Amino acid sequence: MFPVAILFGGVMLTILIGLHVVLVSVATTAVQAAADRGVSSAQAAPIGPSTCGTFGGQYGVVTPESERECQGVVGAWSALIASGSMVGPARPPVVSVNENAGVVGVAAFGIVISPVLGALEVIGYACGPLDLVEGVAPTRADASAC
Repeated sequence: MFPVAILFGGVMLTILIGLHVVLVSVATTAVQAAADRGVSSAQAAPIGPSTCGTFGGQYGVVTPESERECQGVVGAWSALIASGSMVGPARPPVVSVNENAGVVGVAAFGIVISPVLGALEVIGYACGPLDLVEGVAPTRADASAC
């Protein structure tokens, strides 16, 4: 009887570890997609001061300085909220716009509940050029600025 209990325990542990790997990989993909959406939104936004005001709530407070930062936060936040069945928002996205270097970076933060390790924070980061021009690839300096 004892070897059967060991075998059953091993099978259950294997299932829990597999479930943990699947949940974390799906959450990582969702948070990375939110960061990518934030970069796309910031790239499409016009240049100028922010018209958003302050984002606040139970996850923290963010006050964007420019319209590009504002749209980046809105894009990343909405994508993270939309994937709420698998991952929850941990704190507001961080958008960094460097007009001089011509790049924008977005970090998105989410929480997933794993059956093995409990609540885990997953982070997605995306970076891209500010102005998308057809047929022009970012230079090495643009890539290193990210």
